[in-house]
Amino acid sequence: RVRLRRRVGTMERLPPGEMDGSRVAGEDAASSGAWHRTRDGGSRREAWVKIARDIRVPNHYHALLELAGETPETAAQIEKDLPRTGATFAKQGFRLNPGEPTWRALRNILTAYAAHDPETGYVQSMNFQAAFLVLAGLDEEDAFWCLVALVTKIVPGYFSEGMAAAKLDQRVFSRLVHQHLPAVGLHLETIAPDNIVPAIISSQWLLTLFVNVLPAGATMRVWDRVFESETRAPLFACALALLEPAHDAILACDEMGETVELLQSLGQETQSDENAEEADNSAGGGAEDAAVRDADEVANVSLMTRKDSEKTAEKNDTGASFSSTSGKEDALIARMDAYLAGACAPLSFLKEVSRERGRRRRPSDDGLPEAVKRAVPAVTEIDELVDGLRSDLRDVIGEGA
Repeated sequence: RVRLRRRVGTMERLPPGEMDGSRVAGEDAASSGAWHRTRDGGSRREAWVKIARDIRVPNHYHALLELAGETPETAAQIEKDLPRTGATFAKQGFRLNPGEPTWRALRNILTAYAAHDPETGYVQSMNFQAAFLVLAGLDEEDAFWCLVALVTKIVPGYFSEGMAAAKLDQRVFSRLVHQHLPAVGLHLETIAPDNIVPAIISSQWLLTLFVNVLPAGATMRVWDRVFESETRAPLFACALALLEPAHDAILACDEMGETVELLQSLGQETQSDENAEEADNSAGGGAEDAAVRDADEVANVSLMTRKDSEKTAEKNDTGASFSSTSGKEDALIARMDAYLAGACAPLSFLKEVSRERGRRRRPSDDGLPEAVKRAVPAVTEIDELVDGLRSDLRDVIGEGA
């Protein structure tokens, strides 16, 4: 049977076996496959796909590609975003050039998601998350289902119209900062009204799931915790872990622009000195920067991607590992794990979200998806008082018996 996939205005025959899941698209993304394994040697492909075990439907992904239900506008936007995606991940060895398997895989994943969830459709930043799944070694179908799980289970409502769930989590983030880094929380509130600074930063960090915020290796380790816990609590733990060592620097800022600039730089400060130097060098090329900004200049971006991939391969050939971690990264992950074991433990985090909904309700909460309302019902102070009284009564009755 001939399998078909819709391109922009055309249908393309697929080589036999390309869509059967036997081939790992991510093998083209990093020549050494270093991103495919966790720190303890486990397979990310095997670990991450478990999150989709209860939502996966056999043959659904292939059917979406054959039906190709995307709108022309969606297809055009996906095509426009692909070169930007490749340029962003080029230094990780992500080869994303027109006609190559990884290009086709990423287009397929995003096209299928737009058809799978037409109410949400394709939203910018999904391209980076899908590419990150491929970079981790997942094949097309696994990456598609993991993207579905991320959007619907980890950050439900983040990409829906009105972004009510994202706005709720911005308030939760601000509340956590006030609780665990009170001086920082108060200072950010003083710098700008209505918690504008925490809202700006949390939207950048949380909506991207830290992709392009942290170095790729650190983001992989954050995602390991996300998929293991099947919650977004690790994202908030990572955010607090980023802020903690910058405590004094944040307090030294005396205006909003300076503060936002500092906070935006925190993620990249976790990379090694060698990687930081490479990033600075790549940022200095005016012609290449222009190619990145203009997604229509596919040839220029593809050339840059190939050059960076060749540099990565050369480093691997000489025994240098581009996935080696820095002490700063290890320290960040240790702080994140400490928050995950305490203040941001998944159950504690969900309780904080429920409190935010119940105690500090906002009109935007009316737009929360039903899935969010069911998962984190609003809890008021009266609700908690009643629960406490019930617990005390049970203790008394138990002691009396």
